[in-house]
Amino acid sequence: MHVEFHRIYKSLDFEDFLEETSFIMAKGGMDCLPYIQDANCLKKTAPEKALKQFVKSILMAVHTYCPNISIKDDGRYYSVTIEKK
Repeated sequence: MHVEFHRIYKSLDFEDFLEETSFIMAKGGMDCLPYIQDANCLKKTAPEKALKQFVKSILMAVHTYCPNISIKDDGRYYSVTIEKK
């Protein structure tokens, strides 16, 4: 088994955060496109809630559908662990 470790920094701007998260999640086999589309739509009406909702959705999806991915909030960034077989 191979394990990858990544960090997604919270200080990234909105678009970069979505792009970085999508790239890292894809390495673990997760498609983030629906969550990115939802976040972009929410950003138009409630920009202060868009990023929080995106992270919440990703965490829920990872917990439900991707047992090989682990995400932990480490303050300034999210630590992502991906187990590959």
